[in-house]
This record gives sequence, structure tokens and C-alpha cells, in this order.
Amino acid sequence: LRVSENYIPELALVATDNKQLIGHIMLTKFAFEKMLLLARLAIKLDYRNEGIGTKLVQRAFELEKQMNYTSVVVLGDPDYYGRFGFKPSVNFGITCTNEIPSKNVQIVELQEGALDSVNGTISF
Repeated sequence: LRVSENYIPELALVATDNKQLIGHIMLTKFAFEKMLLLARLAIKLDYRNEGIGTKLVQRAFELEKQMNYTSVVVLGDPDYYGRFGFKPSVNFGITCTNEIPSKNVQIVELQEGALDSVNGTISF
């Protein structure tokens, strides 16, 4: 992803503890204009359940809004990502071509109504 034209260096964030890498989030350009893919959120096992992932997602959302991106798609656990406002993509009229359960293909609007006139199919 880092060598693709979709890579956005400003949206590859890390969390550190005493100069040790403990977390990472990366977002890249995706299917529709102004939509991003949350490509990777990872927290070192010893640091999970301490709010580091939440802080990385919140900071990424702040930066994305400043950069005028309007939505983010993620392939992940609805129980985890739902806390950030992610909902199944089918709620927005967007389906996935892969055989991935629809509950796991989720989108959040960074600007309310950003996807009102968008529909289509995405592929991972």
C-alpha cells in the first residue's frame, strides 16, 4: 500500500511508548471520490485495551476531516468499529463484490449526508 498512488503519508500514524512502536493506523484513498480505506489498525498485544486504538482512530478522523475526506470504509469487527460510527455499507447502498459478510464491510460518514447520492459496488 505504501508504494501505491493511493498512499497518503499524513494518514499513516503510529503510537509509541518510550520510543517503542506500539500501534499503527493507515488510511488510503479508496473506491469513491473523497472516500478512504482504513487499511490497517494494529496495536501491540501488551498494549491492547488501553485506548490506543481509539486515540489513533480519533486522530485519523480529525486529520481526514481537515483534508476534506468525507467517508471511511473498513473491513472489520462491527462490535469494535461500531463505536466510531461505522455502519454496514449496505445501509448506504454500497455492496461488496467479495464473499465477505455484509456486516463486516462498514462505512462511516465524516460529513453527514456525504454518501446520500453515492451507490455502487466496492471490492477488496
